[in-house]
Amino acid sequence: MTSKRRQRAVYYVVCRFCEREEARVLAPRYDFVPPDHTTLFITNLGGSSPSYMYRLMSELYDPKDYNL
Repeated sequence: MTSKRRQRAVYYVVCRFCEREEARVLAPRYDFVPPDHTTLFITNLGGSSPSYMYRLMSELYDPKDYNL
């Protein structure tokens, strides 16, 4: 039987520089930027406005591959 645990949105990564030194780094599992803070999406095809992203997604991906 498997149990589902709620994953934390943030986790810590311990980076070791040598035997005596280490750093705990706060690493988010995902980033969320509110839509009103986004004015341009940069991709390997160039820059696109937020209103163009639906069309770009439909051109690049099959509808089964994304969830908006």
